[in-house]
Amino acid sequence: MAARFLVADDALQPVGADAQDPRAPERDTQHPSGRRCRMRGRLPGAPGPGTVFPREAALALGTAGPDADPAAWTLLLQPPAADARWVTETGHVVARRPQLSVLWRGPEAAERQGLCRRPGCYLIRVDGHIAAHGHAGDLDRLEAELGLQLIPGAR
Repeated sequence: MAARFLVADDALQPVGADAQDPRAPERDTQHPSGRRCRMRGRLPGAPGPGTVFPREAALALGTAGPDADPAAWTLLLQPPAADARWVTETGHVVARRPQLSVLWRGPEAAERQGLCRRPGCYLIRVDGHIAAHGHAGDLDRLEAELGLQLIPGAR
């Protein structure tokens, strides 16, 4: 039986291969500041930069499936409870990037989907891999990562 392959940029990857992206994270801005996310330490295989965003979560959020925009990057946000300033600042960070689909979720949904429960974000590439993960205090890191990954104002 012949192997099936996915074409991602200039690399071929066998379908069903390890969920780890061959282009592993290279920058500090792709991870939460300070210590690494505790979710990754507690749950081996928990989603983080360079891994595939969980399919069940992607389907529940609408970032995968027949109605998903195949050209949109996704920013999944979990705001700190009752912190309107964080929501406003995050809005300013993402406003210049129309190619970014912004979704909001609560900590209970994160826990059900095996994601980090702390307030913060996941930046998900169009191929379904997580480009970056940060916590609430990492808006400067998110802005730097968006500046490297996406062209402001481009669609």
